[in-house]
This record gives sequence, C-alpha cells and structure tokens, in this order.
Amino acid sequence: MRTDNEIASTLAAAIRADLPRTAEHVQVTVRDGHLTLGGSVEWPWQRQRLESTARAIDGVAVVNNLLVVRPRVVADDIKHSIRNAFRRSAEVDAAQLSVETCDSEVTLRGIVRSGYEKDEAQRTAWSAPGVTRVINEITVNP
Repeated sequence: MRTDNEIASTLAAAIRADLPRTAEHVQVTVRDGHLTLGGSVEWPWQRQRLESTARAIDGVAVVNNLLVVRPRVVADDIKHSIRNAFRRSAEVDAAQLSVETCDSEVTLRGIVRSGYEKDEAQRTAWSAPGVTRVINEITVNP
C-alpha cells in the first residue's frame, strides 16, 4: 500500500505535468488515503480534471474537492465588457455613464433619466464576467 506522502507526491507531479500554470494554486493533503484538494482554479473543467486525476491514483480512498473556481480577469476587460453591454442596451444611455474598475470591483457614475435605468445599469455591470462588487453612484435626473 502506498503511503500518504507517495500519494501526495504522485498527484503533485501529475498536476505539474498536466496543468503547470494551475499547479502553484493547488494544495494537496493526504491523510490515511483521504485526499483533499484545496486552492483555486480558473475554470470549472480544471476543478473536474484535478478531481478525476486524484481519484485515479492508487491508494486514494476518498477525494474531498475544495477547489474554488476563480476566473482570472483583468480590470480593463471588465470595463470594456460593461461599456460594450451599455452600448448594446436600449435601456441605458451609455454616453451618460462612466465605468471605473479596480481589480474586480466596478464603480458606476453618471446621470440617468429613471430609477429603472439606474437599476438596469447595475444589473448590466453585475453580468460582466469576473465582477465581485458593484458600487452604483449613478444619479437619477428625470
């Protein structure tokens, strides 16, 4: 029977070979054949793949997958995504709004004609990939 250290070493090597950029963000712990995956990955498929890889290792009795999916996003990408969505929306006057980003947080400013338009701008911002917080400083001026 393989030791916990051998199991952990085997999985760590498999992760480095299969997903080298992801390996540094994944922690592997093994105790009595019970393997726990911790840390974060960018995509759900990576989470699934790492769990499948762990289950295939001899000596693993249980896999506890605690990996969190955290997409890697760039603040400028979020900003452009929101600005483009505003331009496509018939409900939001994009010319009257500004979008500022700091990491994954978005601040909306400007003047709109109604509370509905203000709420729609906020919903649009929340729909952009990677957004974790929206600060809505939009003013309503009918």
